[in-house]
Amino acid sequence: MRRFPQNRALSGFCDRRCGPIIPQPQVAILGVGTIEKRPVVKDDAIAIRTMAYFCLTFDHRIIDGSEADKFMAHFKNGLQNFDESAL
Repeated sequence: MRRFPQNRALSGFCDRRCGPIIPQPQVAILGVGTIEKRPVVKDDAIAIRTMAYFCLTFDHRIIDGSEADKFMAHFKNGLQNFDESAL
């Protein structure tokens, strides 16, 4: 089995379902996991919602973790408050 050296310069905000590899010369990649219906708690009740995992993998030698976190927060806000009239 071929072993590759670990690259400690990679960081990621990932969940269990995705972990994309950054293609060179890019410095980050956003992975999209499975979009599926899942039970969630909404206003103290169980509801079914369409959910997805998103994973941002980035090279922290170039992108600061706080900036990556701000991007993911902005991305999440954009999805949760999407204006369909803009289509």
